[in-house]
Amino acid sequence: MITKSYMRKSCYYVYTCDEIVRIEKLLSKLEEYPFDTKCNMRALHKFLQIKYYFANWMKERIFNKYKLTEGVDYIVKRTKLNKVGNSFVDYDMNIGIPIALLKDIIKKHQNRQKIDKISKLKIKLNYNG
Repeated sequence: MITKSYMRKSCYYVYTCDEIVRIEKLLSKLEEYPFDTKCNMRALHKFLQIKYYFANWMKERIFNKYKLTEGVDYIVKRTKLNKVGNSFVDYDMNIGIPIALLKDIIKKHQNRQKIDKISKLKIKLNYNG
């Protein structure tokens, strides 16, 4: 069975089969919404249980991968937390971006399963041969 692994530099996370089932259920729900529906990326980040900082995950995983336009593909919401000026940034994205992200996660999981099967078969063939 595939276990969770996390590498800080590459923002790489391997999901278990149970987590993939949960992601597939979310994906099927998201695909029912109209395209102009907004999805809160901080909530998706929490749902996916990503241990990477939200801001870095958005930069590396979303903005570097997808060519997005502010105001068209996503809306930036800045919220001040106190009088000192501490604040955080939140993103509401068109539903298409999270759908693409979830499909990508599922596809990588399927490819990883195929690679695991092939490597186990090679080990078995080398052992018998």
